[in-house]
Amino acid sequence: MSAVETRRFSCGGASFSFQVWKAPAAEASAADLAPDEGCAIAAACRESAVPLILLHGFAQSSASWNATASELAATGRPVYALDLVGHGGSERPANPRAYALDAQGEALLAFARLIADVEGVRPAVLGYSMGGRVTLAALRRDPRAFSAVILEAAGFGPATQAEREAVAKRDAACATRLRADGLPFLTATHDADNPKSGAVMERIGMTYRYSYEELWQPKNRLVIFRMYQMDLNGTWPTYRAYWDRWPRHWV
Repeated sequence: MSAVETRRFSCGGASFSFQVWKAPAAEASAADLAPDEGCAIAAACRESAVPLILLHGFAQSSASWNATASELAATGRPVYALDLVGHGGSERPANPRAYALDAQGEALLAFARLIADVEGVRPAVLGYSMGGRVTLAALRRDPRAFSAVILEAAGFGPATQAEREAVAKRDAACATRLRADGLPFLTATHDADNPKSGAVMERIGMTYRYSYEELWQPKNRLVIFRMYQMDLNGTWPTYRAYWDRWPRHWV
C-alpha cells in the first residue's frame, strides 16, 4: 500500500501544499536483493516509473486524486498532487495576479523543477479541467519542462483571434446584464469525496442544500455531489435543477 505525505513549497511569495504518494513496499523488495542486483532493479524502476504530477480542476484539491494516486503509486511510480493557488491547503493571496493562468503556470514550472531535483528526472503531468489549462500555460513558457503531458477535459479555448473577440464580446454583454439586473443567487457543487471544497464554499458564505447521485461524465460512473447555494439579493428558493434531474437525491 502506498504511503502519502503532505508537504509545502513556495513560489512567487505564496506557499503551496502538495501530497506525495510512494510505495515503500516496492523499495523494500529491491533492498532485500543482492547489492548489485538490487541496484540494477532500482535503477530500472527509476527509469521506467517517471514521477507524475496530478493537477485538479476548479474548486477541487489534491484530495480529489486520492484513490487514483494510490493506485498509480502502487506500481512504483512516485506521484505528486499539487493544490493550485486558492485551493486545498495552498495560500489564498489577496493579489488577483496570483490567480492568472500565467502565474499559475510559473508555479507549476517551479514545482516541476523541484520534483526533477528530487527524483533525478523530469516529471510527467496530468491536468484535469482547469489543471489542464494551467499545464498549457506552463508549456507555453517551457515546452520541455515535462517528460509527458496528459490533458483531461481541458478545453484549448477559441482557436482564432476573431473567435476570442466574439467570446470577449459575449462575456462583456453578460457582465453588463448582471450589473443591471443583479444576480439573485450563486450555486456550486462538489463531490462528496472532496470535503475540502465544501469547506471553501462554507467559508465564503454558501450553505449546503442537498445531495444527489449523478452519472458523471466522461468517466461514466456514479458520483455523489453536494449542492451549495448563496442568496445575493433577498431570499430565494433552493435551486432544484439537480434534484429534479437525478432520481436519487436527499437532504
